[in-house]
Amino acid sequence: MPYKTVDLHCHSYYSDGTFSPEALVIEAKKRGLWALALTDHDSIDGISLFHQAGKKHGFETITGIELAAEYTAFQKQEIHIVGLGFSPFSQAIAEILEKRHFPAKNAMKKWFLPSIKLVLPFPMRK
Repeated sequence: MPYKTVDLHCHSYYSDGTFSPEALVIEAKKRGLWALALTDHDSIDGISLFHQAGKKHGFETITGIELAAEYTAFQKQEIHIVGLGFSPFSQAIAEILEKRHFPAKNAMKKWFLPSIKLVLPFPMRK
C-alpha cells in the first residue's frame, strides 16, 4: 500500500506565516503532498480561502488551528495545541476564539483551554 504524505501543521499570513492560504495549497501540491492542514495561531480567518483553494487546485485540505494555552503542570507554562478536522462553524471553537482579545495581530496571551474534543474525520482515499 503506497503512503500518502501530509503536513498537519502550517501557517499562513493570517498568523505568523508568509504565504496566503492559496499559495500554501499550490506549494504543497507542487511538492507532492496529498493533503495539508492550515493551523494558524489562534485563528481560523484563512480557512475559507484555504478550502476554496483546495477545490480550485484539486487538493485535499484539512481545517486546523494552533491554540496557545496555559498549562501549569509543565515547566514551560505556555503550550500550543493543534486541533484538526473540526468544522470551521464549530460553536466550541467560536466560543474559544471569541474569549480571546489580542491588542495586536500575533500577540500572545496566556489563558486556560477548556476541555474540548476535536476529531479528525477525513478518510484516506485511493
